[in-house]
Amino acid sequence: MNEDFIKKLYQSHQACPTCPSPAEVSEFYIQLLGALFPDFSSESFADLASFKIHFQELQKKLTELLLHTPGLHRESAQVVAAQLFDLLPKIHDQLEQDVMAMYAGDPAAKSTSEVVKTYPGFYAIAAYRIANALHNFGAVEIPRIITEHAHSKTGIDIHPAAKLEIIFVLTMEQGL
Repeated sequence: MNEDFIKKLYQSHQACPTCPSPAEVSEFYIQLLGALFPDFSSESFADLASFKIHFQELQKKLTELLLHTPGLHRESAQVVAAQLFDLLPKIHDQLEQDVMAMYAGDPAAKSTSEVVKTYPGFYAIAAYRIANALHNFGAVEIPRIITEHAHSKTGIDIHPAAKLEIIFVLTMEQGL
């Protein structure tokens, strides 16, 4: 094998020994989505205290991922993670509206739970909403990995910097 090639690869590994892998970022997203929507969760929680600890661990995991992303300082990583978690109630509200819009717009949908569990559009929009917030807080690489994860899973590609609005209209005829 070519020694120069091996050296080159080794040096690239040394330049970023702790860079977060796409798999680590994707796992964080999946766990966060599961915390936001129990229909997506593979975990169960015995009590409120253990659920709070889970959220704290998710915030810590995001901070670690951000810390190991080139270009962010320690203080910035902690601030960005805290900002995202402070914004989660608003993101969750937006996602609930997205779910209701998908449910109301698809006569074949039997429940909102079905939308959350099976609709690729929900998965992609959830990834976008989380990635967009991170992107707006100054993170670049992790939001892109999150949306690319959703893209590979759903075929739907939404860049984290995109401006996306879903208009949710209820009519009397729909009975909502």
